Amino acid sequence: MSLLSAIQTIVGEQIGGCMYVKTEVEGNKLEATVDTGADTVYLEKEFVDKILIPYKKEKGYVKGVNTKSLPIHGLARDANIQIGPWRGKVDINTASLDDRKFYLGMDFFDRAKAFIVSYASTLFIMVDGQVHLIPMRRDTKKKRVLPALRFSKIRN
Repeated sequence: MSLLSAIQTIVGEQIGGCMYVKTEVEGNKLEATVDTGADTVYLEKEFVDKILIPYKKEKGYVKGVNTKSLPIHGLARDANIQIGPWRGKVDINTASLDDRKFYLGMDFFDRAKAFIVSYASTLFIMVDGQVHLIPMRRDTKKKRVLPALRFSKIRN
């Protein structure tokens, strides 16, 4: 019941648009697109190279809805990420992405024990039996897109 009360007290006027949350990856601050339609976590290759996150080369591609296939460059295993009080490690696919530079997909939600309440623009993360509420930003001004991403491996 206390969780439902918390949700009711934070409901704002942010309706529609993509959801973004402030994050840190390997100590570098950036905003992530929260995408429950994406299967995994994706980070723009140029940013990965800039902050020197090591990754193992992998062949594959990422395909967004209504976009062309883009190459996967590799996989960074156990990269450090922080969102609000939650700290953990996630595997990050490095790719040449179009519009947005960082996506949190379902792998993140599973690993972090996280869920969203979209009408409240809030990300909830379970940490040691406690629920942490992390506000998300909604962008209603950008062109509406379907950002869901899907990873496909190239088999040799």
